Amino acid sequence: MNFSITRFEKNNGIFVFLLIAISSLAYINTLANLFVFDDNLIIVGNKWITDIRYLKDIFTKDVAAFDSRYSTSYYRPIFYSIQLLIYYLFELKPWAWHLVNIALHSAVSVVLYFVTCKLFFKLDIAPGLSCRSLSFITSLLFALHPIHTEAVAWSSGLPDLSYTLFCLLSFLLYIKSSEEKKIFNINYIGSVIIYFIATLCKEPALTLPLVIMAYDYSETKNLNNIVHNIKRYIAYFTAAIVYIVMRYNALHGFAPSKQYRELTNYEAVINALVLFKQFLSKLILPVNLNILHVFTPIKSIFELKGIIGLIVIMAFGFAIYFAARSKIIFVSLFLIFMPLLPALYIQGIGKSPLAERYLYLPSAGFVILLSFSLNYFIKKYHYIKITGILLSAMLVIYLTATVDRNKVWKNDLNLWADSVAKSPDSAMSHEYYGGALYMNGRVDEAIEQYKHSIIIDRNLADAHINLGVAYFSKGLIDEAIKEFLAVIEINPNYVEAYDYLGRAFKKNGFTEKAIYQFKRCIEVDPNYAEGHNQLAILYLKTGNIESAIREFNIALRINPTNKEYQNNLNAAMQIFSKRGRNPFFTW
Repeated sequence: MNFSITRFEKNNGIFVFLLIAISSLAYINTLANLFVFDDNLIIVGNKWITDIRYLKDIFTKDVAAFDSRYSTSYYRPIFYSIQLLIYYLFELKPWAWHLVNIALHSAVSVVLYFVTCKLFFKLDIAPGLSCRSLSFITSLLFALHPIHTEAVAWSSGLPDLSYTLFCLLSFLLYIKSSEEKKIFNINYIGSVIIYFIATLCKEPALTLPLVIMAYDYSETKNLNNIVHNIKRYIAYFTAAIVYIVMRYNALHGFAPSKQYRELTNYEAVINALVLFKQFLSKLILPVNLNILHVFTPIKSIFELKGIIGLIVIMAFGFAIYFAARSKIIFVSLFLIFMPLLPALYIQGIGKSPLAERYLYLPSAGFVILLSFSLNYFIKKYHYIKITGILLSAMLVIYLTATVDRNKVWKNDLNLWADSVAKSPDSAMSHEYYGGALYMNGRVDEAIEQYKHSIIIDRNLADAHINLGVAYFSKGLIDEAIKEFLAVIEINPNYVEAYDYLGRAFKKNGFTEKAIYQFKRCIEVDPNYAEGHNQLAILYLKTGNIESAIREFNIALRINPTNKEYQNNLNAAMQIFSKRGRNPFFTW
């Protein structure tokens, strides 16, 4: 089929409209969902997104620096900048945050459509199809793929949506710029700028220049083309260096900290193979989706999972090698693999290495490959009706699975009940489910989940402290104290453990022991405002009003918007002013 570029450019409106409508329809039921999981920290508990005066902190510190209790190796200032805008417009209305995610997902689907229009333009299209219709099918598969529910239905999945949008847009502009005679044209400049923005959304964006180089190589099947275009790559690598400098300045380092567990270099490599195989499995067959997949590291490549992982990565490598003859297959495979590279470094990511949101951009490569295969099948075997039926069935299954999965993300109870059912051996799933039960007043059930979590992993400090809090709420103070002490044994720097232990001692009437624990609390973290507040309350109770005023002032300086701290300070000041007439005070 022959299409002029002019005609091709003018007939996209209906496809764009349908993509926006269908991708929105797939996620419209998320508008009724609440904030879940890390939303409560990253959105609800994040003071940085409440005021533009925090913009400097957003660009000069790590993503968790707004709370002294946490630290991460992530640097994503554009992510928080977007959140700052959402908060300014809608504050903490969950439906609005979900609506933004839906809009971003629709935008990604549309940009992917235009990218594939460029990739498919010179392709020998099968009868019954056109370049635009094949691109539409590709983007539709992407829009409805159930693997995306974590990124779209979860408000905190915004980094994956935003970096993917900017990466694909940068790639599209690069393709357009390469069609022009001048190297440094407006499309090229726009591509570089948008690439830099993408890196500030999420770290995997750094891999985009490798995809661009793969695209250039696929155009001529000659490595000399890479060398010839070296001038075009310099700006991208310069942008990457600027990002690295900014990241280093914010984190005082570049390499991510080891969060998962200690693995030898050998174990890290062989487990990366296993993880890659599992990622591919989820792309191909998106079933048993879960917020926390259990990943058990292997010790030897000769274990069954290691052998299968090695076979898969070798097959993938051979596919890339032989796919050099086909631009679309070659670029698709790079688009699948490159963004996954950071996620394969198990040492540097959290306790759930197999996170479905990591597949958001790689799935673009997967659906391009799927559509290419569909076109090839129709062209070779002419089974247009059968293929149409199978494709329609696949899209209906995708849509149904996506809509159904969105319901799981409705609230924490649904999310963690689902996770516990699918990952009964996950200590974290039981712990988080316990937290959801506790917040819904089901304390006894929460206690059972916390106990189950500790049976699986006795060193999970969060499960111990949450069990202690649950005991405390039921008046079982001695049991609570045992759990708080267990937390300190596991992690002597767990600041909340000293806080809760102090409260437990105070509840039992051991004032001096409580004061000691609150002092230990602020020794571990001098910026832990609640520790200062609780210590001040005890000082006030024992008549040490000057010390109480000092601690209330420190708490208020750390958290100047806390009304409780301000009220406590005002009360202490009033007592101080009446000290001669009111020697006794009961707090």
